[in-house]
Amino acid sequence: MIKIVLNKTLNFIRKKNIIINKKHFLLTNLDDKKVFLFYAFIISILIVLLYLSTPKFFDHEKKKDIIIENLIKKNNLQINSFSEIQYNIFPTPRIILNNSNFNFVNSEINSKKANIIIILNFTDILNINKFDYKNVIISKSNFEINIKKLDFLELIKKSKKQLKLRDVNLKFFDKKNYLFEIKNIVSKQLSKKLNDKFSLKGLIANKKISIDYL
Repeated sequence: MIKIVLNKTLNFIRKKNIIINKKHFLLTNLDDKKVFLFYAFIISILIVLLYLSTPKFFDHEKKKDIIIENLIKKNNLQINSFSEIQYNIFPTPRIILNNSNFNFVNSEINSKKANIIIILNFTDILNINKFDYKNVIISKSNFEINIKKLDFLELIKKSKKQLKLRDVNLKFFDKKNYLFEIKNIVSKQLSKKLNDKFSLKGLIANKKISIDYL
């Protein structure tokens, strides 16, 4: 059946004399095997796109409890509220908790209106009963940190899943007195081991700084 369809397609292409590039290379020059491989490639791409897009039709609100539970266990993140759950295919499959209010477990550090980006494992995106992921990105967040309780970096290191920062601001206080702020922080792993060594790059008074946590 597949061979019949391919033969009909090949005959149609030959009749239409289709040009596929600027050098006027014609598909009529291709043999049946190459045409078959061409269409097998196209079909494979369509299957992958279908696989990746299927979670778009899931009701992720029903999974919010298991998502929140896993973020507590694996990243010490206590999600208190968020505006919506969003699934994106690109650049990699991910779930985003938009406008999240959260805090680190057993810590006074909290944040409001951050985006929690959960990078999913490619092989698990259709598994409704299980929720596993590769890493978490905290994006567009503002943290308020007591200068006498600098446990922020230690909390990142203790995460069981890799925890990354992107466009994050850290405001430091001594009790209620504002001291200074590090803006536009981006984290980068310096070791293959989970959160073992990493660096933070940001701005203080518009001057670039880099902090290595080893």
